[in-house]
Order: sequence, then C-alpha cells, then structure tokens
Amino acid sequence: IDFKDNTKGALLLEPTRSNVLLQSNQFDTTWLKNNVTILGGQSGIYGSSDAWLLQRGDGLARFLGQTVSISSSSTLSVYAKKGNSNWLFLSDGTGKNKYFDLENGVIGNVGTASNSLIELIGNGWYRCSITVSNGESRIYPAVGDGVVSGLVGANIYIQHAQLEVGSYPTSIIFTSGSAVTRVADTCSQTVPNGVSLSTTGTVFLDYTLNIDLVSAAHFPFSITDYNNNSSNEWLTRGSFRFTINTNGSVTYEFVLLSAAISTTTTVSDIFTSIGSRGKMAVSWNGTNVTFSVNGVNYQDTLSTNFTGSLDGIYLGVLGTFNNTYKGGQFNDIKLYNTRLSNAELQALTTI
Repeated sequence: IDFKDNTKGALLLEPTRSNVLLQSNQFDTTWLKNNVTILGGQSGIYGSSDAWLLQRGDGLARFLGQTVSISSSSTLSVYAKKGNSNWLFLSDGTGKNKYFDLENGVIGNVGTASNSLIELIGNGWYRCSITVSNGESRIYPAVGDGVVSGLVGANIYIQHAQLEVGSYPTSIIFTSGSAVTRVADTCSQTVPNGVSLSTTGTVFLDYTLNIDLVSAAHFPFSITDYNNNSSNEWLTRGSFRFTINTNGSVTYEFVLLSAAISTTTTVSDIFTSIGSRGKMAVSWNGTNVTFSVNGVNYQDTLSTNFTGSLDGIYLGVLGTFNNTYKGGQFNDIKLYNTRLSNAELQALTTI
C-alpha cells in the first residue's frame, strides 16, 4: 500500500524488476569514489538513519560510481536531498545525463537523458531518475545547472541507488552482494457472496498511470468467470474489462457468452503521460449502459442482455490468462450490484 500521496493510501501493483546495482545503499563498499568522500549514518527517507553525505573533493570528475552490464535501455534512480549545495547530476558516463534542483524540486535545463523525473518524497527528499543506455552509473554533487566543476566541499545527501531495465523507476529493491529481482505483484478476489452482476451493476476504478504505454496496452481491471488458462475462455464465458490503449485512450468492453464483443466504447486523451489519472465507471441495467470517464457520461446500449456470471475480479491482468502486468496505482475501486443514475456516475468520476 502506497501512502505517499494521502493517508488513505493506494494499491500499488508493480511488474517484475531487477536492481542490478550491487550494495545499493552501502556506498562505502563496491562503489568507485572518484574525488569524493562519503559519510554514513545520516537521516534518510521515512525516518531512517542510513542515508549518506556525498561531498566533492579536489580534482576533476568528482562522482560516486558503479559499472555493471545491461542489455537494454534502463532507468537509473537515486533518492537525494540538498546539503550545502542543492544540485544533483546523474549520468551514465556516455552522454545520457541530467541535472536536478534539490531545493525547488525541478529538473534542470542541461542534459540529454530522456524520461527524466523528480518526485518529492517528503522532508526535503526527492527521487530523481533518468533513462540510460550504458551500465556505468554516476552520481555527482553539482553546484549548478550544468556546473560540476569548482566549489570543493559542496555536498548533498543520497540514498538507495537503483538501475533497472525499463523506462521508469519502481519502488526500492534492496541489494547487497548481487542483483535482486522482485516478482510481479498480483491481486484478485472472488465477487462477494450474494452479489450477482449478470443483469445489473456498476464498476468504478480510480487509476493513476505509472508506465510508458508505447510498448503495449494493458488491462487495469477485469471481471469474469474465467477459470481456464486460455484466451478463448476469456471470449466465450462472458466478461467485462477496462483497457488502456497505447495512445492513452480508455476502452470498456462487455464480452457475451456468444464470444462476440457486445459494446466497445473508447474515450481519447485520458492517460496522456506517466502520472495521468483517470476515474472511470460503467453502469448497466438490461440493455442500457452508461460509461463515465472523468465526469463525462457516454450512453450506450447492449445488443443483447449480458449473461456472464462474473465471479472473479482481477487488477492489472486480463483474468489469469494475461499475467504480464505492467504497473499502476489503484487509488479506489468500487463494485455495486445496482445501476447508478447518470448524475451519480458523473459525480463519482469527477476529478
């Protein structure tokens, strides 16, 4: 459960990832210290005391670094807080780099790395990341946007370095003497006893995107009586699903027992970038359907009564068949065994 945005929390489901940096928070071990000094035992994120003070020494190319082998585009990230200097510089040593302002929480203008992100964690800490193409990870205490020279003694605080294949950073994966892999998160449950959604009901999802959609669409929410690992089983047993498409549009679909998709409605420009949030709901009763997205209702009709039993709820996957989850933040989920009014749907989905 992720509580960083509010005290209610959100369900954070993440894909499998590996942190290939060794000793990810023991910077006095396998890390190269090139004209820098480090001091442990500093106050860190979430009240910890295992952060590090990274300080510039005399000489050129003052950085903390580690080199590992990577096979594809990856994301380098580190938690950082300003010291007597408020600039961090991340680099892969071969041209992918970016400067981060740790006082104002913004990305500098200088640098060539794509997908650069800075996220406020709290108490002055930020998580900064860049997409890299080389396994040489470098962390510099900088003195300005585009300035890594001069000012001996300039320092910042750092914690939890991570290098993982993918276009965005996932939550902390701790390592010691070897790379560590976290398995994919999954979540499902049966529909509560006594709830039948075969002829009437409402589903609601409040979802924040934390992935790059370019590679493939994904399914943040599905309900089905799915019980076999077969794609045909999804089509033939009666199901419901939300789909987030590669262009950022969102689609809902009812699949009838006849294996025909009864209703497919797509709303464009909902998930336009990482961090986009969408509130979506579908409510049906007989042949009448309303799809509501971010406070706007879209009216539809079913070609025939929906007759699926819908006894399994799946988050992030298309039943048990599509088990490759790509990640997302589930802020809220609601399931009703009644058909809400259009006014209620509009109120429920307004951001």
